[in-house]
Parts: sequence; C-alpha cells; structure tokens
Amino acid sequence: MKTWRQLVAGFFASRGTRLSVGTLDGYRRFLDQLRDFCEERGVAPAAMDRRLFADWFERPGPSPATLRAALSAFRGFVKYLRREGVLAPEQDPLAGLKLRTPPRQPPRVLSRADIDRLLEAIDTSTPRGRRDRAMVLLAYGCGLRVSELLSLRRRDLDLAGSSGHVVGKGDKERAIFLPERALQAVREHMAERPAQQSDAYLFTNRLGRPMTRQGFFKNLRLWASRDPRLSWVHPHTLRHCFATHLIEAGADVRAVQELLGHSDVSTTAIYLHMSADALRKIHGRYHPRAAE
Repeated sequence: MKTWRQLVAGFFASRGTRLSVGTLDGYRRFLDQLRDFCEERGVAPAAMDRRLFADWFERPGPSPATLRAALSAFRGFVKYLRREGVLAPEQDPLAGLKLRTPPRQPPRVLSRADIDRLLEAIDTSTPRGRRDRAMVLLAYGCGLRVSELLSLRRRDLDLAGSSGHVVGKGDKERAIFLPERALQAVREHMAERPAQQSDAYLFTNRLGRPMTRQGFFKNLRLWASRDPRLSWVHPHTLRHCFATHLIEAGADVRAVQELLGHSDVSTTAIYLHMSADALRKIHGRYHPRAAE
C-alpha cells in the first residue's frame, strides 16, 4: 500500500503541466492539510469517506473561495485514487457534499455626502486632477467597471446626446448615460487633451499611454487619503455607489441590472440591502395608505 506522500507525488506527476504554478501550489497546500487531518484521525487514504470530508469543510476559518479551491483539489485527488485502485470505482467520498454558503454581505459604499467629499479632495487646478475628477464622475455616474472605464475611446461617447456605450463582460455591449456633472468634466478633459483620432483612448497617463488599473487605483487612493473617512475607497466602490444610490432612490432592480450590465438579477440583488431611512422614504412615497 502506497503512503500518503507517494500518492500525493503520483497525483501531481499525473497532472503534468496542465495546471498553473499557482494552482499546483494551492493543491499541494490543501492535500498537505488533508493528509495531516487524516493522520490525526488515523484514517488511511482508502478509508476516506463523506463524513471525514464534511468534517474538514466544516472547520471554522476558511473563506468560501478557499473552500471551493480545496474541493477542486480533492475531487482531482479522489479521481486519481479511483484510477489507481486505492478507492473502488464506485467509491466517491465527495458525492453529494455541499459547501456552506454564508450570506453575501452588501458592499461597502459611500454616502452622497462622501462622494462630494471625494470630489472636493481632488486638486482640479492641474490637468491630472481634472482628468481624475472626470474619471471618478464617469465611473460613479454611469456605474462602470474599472475595465470599462479604462477601455473607453473618444468615439464611444456621444457628448451631444449625453450618452455612450461600453463593452462589458462577455463582450456584452450596453448603453450608458452621462449625468450633467460627468458630462461637463469629460468635456473639459477632452478639450485639454485634443486627439486627432476618434479611436484614441479617453483617459491616458502623462506619457500618453492608456491609463492602467494600477494607475487609476493609485490616483484614487491619493485623493481619498486626504480625508480619513475615505481612506478605504477603491475604484470598484464607485460602481457599488452608483447601484446602491439608484436603488435607495427607488429605481427598479431590473433597470439597475440593465444599467450595470449584469446577466443575472441575483447579482444586482446584493444592492437591495438599504438603510432604514431609505426604506422609510420609499414606503412613504409609494404605499397608498402611508400618508393616512
């Protein structure tokens, strides 16, 4: 009978180069943990059962993402053990195992007053500051993903119509609508940085190259750090604020789904967690007997 170490080594030898270095390192870590877990209980590889794996996954601490990665590693290992005859062909200790799904927490967002504080913190006396203000207003005003914001080209916007379009996940195109403040900021930015080509990127760095995710993150954190209340802000926060503020104002979740470009309304539903004040206002505005 092969030892744990021999079986784990054989498993990785059988995988060849089909897994990335990062994935292989994660698999090794999970299988080392499983080996220690089994050895503490005196369980040989051939004796692993559903109860053992259920106990492993019920341990407190690991995040849902970590548990999913571990399950993927264990499934591959169990398949290898069946192929090697360590487990019977019909023996699957992972069959029917379900991972715990903790309730998804609503994203942290800025209040409307905090959005104003962030904009006020940006030094608009420089072209860089005016560019960054336009980026913040566009990301917040249109609910853009960072990748969508940074991939915008001048031809993608119709300033006369206060609209435009972006290509999001899955190459899905959607319309965007620019609020007045965002529209004005973008106009000022484009006037300062004229470009001959309509396909030129809307936002570039000081070298004229397309703005990177790292560059935008660095600049946003620079301005946000001027106010301790905003120091936690990251670029995707602006998209969260867009959705949350719309729903708090009474927007239909299906409409917000379309504006965000979500393929599934359940993804948009995380923004339905509203404050008591917001819920009270909506109740008072729409319930037919609320004013009685």
